[in-house]
Amino acid sequence: MYVSPGVRLGPYEILAKLGAGGMGDVYRARDTRLDRRVAVKILRGAADVDDGLRERFELEGRMIAALNHPNICTLYDIGTQDRVQFLVMEHLEGQTLANALVGGALPITAVHSYARQMAAALAAAHERGIVHRDLKPANVFLTAGGIVKILDFGVAKVAGNAPSSDAYTRANTRAGAFVGTIEYAAPEQLKGESVDARTDIFAFGVVLHEMLTGRRPFQRRSDLDTITAILRDEPAPLPATVSDSLRALTMRCLAKTAGERYANGLELFEALEAQDTNASSPSPIAFPSIAVLPFSDLSQERDQEYFCDGMADELITGLMTLENLRVASRMSSFQFRGEGHDVAEIGRRLKVGAVLEGTVRRVGARFRITVRLTNVQDGYQLWSERYERTVADVFAVQDEIAHAIVSKLKTRMSIATAILRTRRAPHNFEAYSAYLKGRYFVYKLTSEGLEKGTESFNRAIELDPGYAEAHAGLAQAYILKGLFSQDPPHAIMPRAKEAAARALALDSELAEAHLSLAMTLHWYEWDWDKAEREYRRAIELSPGDANARMLFASLLSTRGRGEEAIAEAKRAIDLDPLSLTARRALVDTLYFLERYDETIAEAERLIEFEPAFFSAYWMLGLAKAAQGRYEEAVEVFDRGRPYSYGDAALEGYAGWARALAGRSDEARAIAEQLKARRKTGYVAAACIGQIYQGLGEIDEALAWYRLSLEERAGHCVGYRLMPLLAPVRTDPRFQELIDQIEAGT
Repeated sequence: MYVSPGVRLGPYEILAKLGAGGMGDVYRARDTRLDRRVAVKILRGAADVDDGLRERFELEGRMIAALNHPNICTLYDIGTQDRVQFLVMEHLEGQTLANALVGGALPITAVHSYARQMAAALAAAHERGIVHRDLKPANVFLTAGGIVKILDFGVAKVAGNAPSSDAYTRANTRAGAFVGTIEYAAPEQLKGESVDARTDIFAFGVVLHEMLTGRRPFQRRSDLDTITAILRDEPAPLPATVSDSLRALTMRCLAKTAGERYANGLELFEALEAQDTNASSPSPIAFPSIAVLPFSDLSQERDQEYFCDGMADELITGLMTLENLRVASRMSSFQFRGEGHDVAEIGRRLKVGAVLEGTVRRVGARFRITVRLTNVQDGYQLWSERYERTVADVFAVQDEIAHAIVSKLKTRMSIATAILRTRRAPHNFEAYSAYLKGRYFVYKLTSEGLEKGTESFNRAIELDPGYAEAHAGLAQAYILKGLFSQDPPHAIMPRAKEAAARALALDSELAEAHLSLAMTLHWYEWDWDKAEREYRRAIELSPGDANARMLFASLLSTRGRGEEAIAEAKRAIDLDPLSLTARRALVDTLYFLERYDETIAEAERLIEFEPAFFSAYWMLGLAKAAQGRYEEAVEVFDRGRPYSYGDAALEGYAGWARALAGRSDEARAIAEQLKARRKTGYVAAACIGQIYQGLGEIDEALAWYRLSLEERAGHCVGYRLMPLLAPVRTDPRFQELIDQIEAGT
């Protein structure tokens, strides 16, 4: 049935027809509740179809819903209106693989990228017992960003779980026993025999062959001749430029007997991961630089993400110790989580010459790690390896991977050996696992994550008291609790310093421990000379750590060394091009230097890059207020408030700006709300003081500023130079506070 534009199905307004699927027509529509584009698939025939087709349509929805995977089109909703059944899915921009193949064979780098993503989707489906049965280029969508999405599970089969009603059987066999598309069907499918995951592997082989040659391997003039070719003939030959390993993989997929093919999508995916993609000698990498992407979890329970992230994170940390190797930070490289990212695009955005990808499959005490290093310049694989080991060997594997990377990037191997082997492995894997969980949770930067991270680090220390990295991780968790106002600084920061000191006593060359100590000296003890020495030592030990340089820039800024701070912030951005915090450090420095137009421009650029990065709204609003644009500052702070989850600093700025704009009642209301919050949790007193400053109640403001100093809040480091505080800086009582801060008392 055709649905006219403007018709509403629930909250979904039909805009235009896009095409047709296995059982229905697909329309572009607008979700009127969320104001977003969606795709709506409507059961063909709608009101007139029998119960069997309705059941299959509902089954398709349940299948898609069960397959929450980045390479499978996402299902948003399912509904019925006036006996019209519909599925609501994500709206995709791009083209189908069928359209991409109109011009013939695809570049080898595209073939490898699309094939891996298709295999990853099949692995997810097969793990849940779902066989697609109609994999073909028309059902493979290529988004504008290079991500593959498998479409149309309308004729898919759930192994051992299909409905058994007569209506279902009639719907499934109405056109005979065959279901699918002849040119991509496996022999057993054409013969009406039972099908399983290996049937999809055959179809994958046909699609892979077509991507490599531009034509279907068994295509003949008639359907009957095509069926005969699939059952009896060898596929058309592949070009001579196709590597032997890829040729063998394709032929195995196209085996006439199902038992000779890969058993399922996971086995196929792992075979593709281990592929040598070189068709000729790879281009050399002029400057050694690398991004290590988060490893993919292929474990059956999908419960090893913390371990996968930890493996990648440990490699990043180790490689950052090399002065002549530039390593993209975790914050930047982990934005490319999941399959489907084009390595050339990653190289361009992160300014690196190579990308390391990996997968982990763990079963009990054994794991399989597959890694692949790719040159982003030409897409050729520089190196790949598969490791089948026990968990006790994980540290040796990390060393082997790091040394192989260094060797392939032509970095001085002697330096790598000297530094990478200094990180002592814990006494048992359970301690290491707890440590990785700690880092995994802390990186979430949420209250719950910091609590779980703290628990995990303490567990690692309990299992191995001499584990320096766990002590350093615990120090970081405590520091973040203090800086994010989760715990009062005077209660949590001494514990952070103690943990950092313990880490250094165990390993004086541990960069993370020096960084943690520097942060406690900087933000809590206000001993800025010692803090600077510790920051410099952390950078010396790990010159590629953008986070250390960003924090050092913050120290230089608060010490009034603005130009040095800008230079350090720009070094951090160069190391970590996608880091929000590195760019925020630059914005902070420009504000402290009272370069407000530049502050506004950089803050707006940061918000455009990531609208949910709420602290960018701080700086934009502060700069506008410094120019006397108070109502604009109120608007900016209010725009950021939904993203801040009630962050006290942003609430304080919102109240301060309202006071300056003459909206005194609103300002006082925010001050009262913050004071009420202090009765049940920690709120930095300075956040309240600045509201009273805006109201002109200087005595009250100074009382809160003094209380903030007594609590040793991190806000105090900005007392001497922060432009917001200029109106009270000449007050002798405030000058006393500054003197105490500079004396570190």
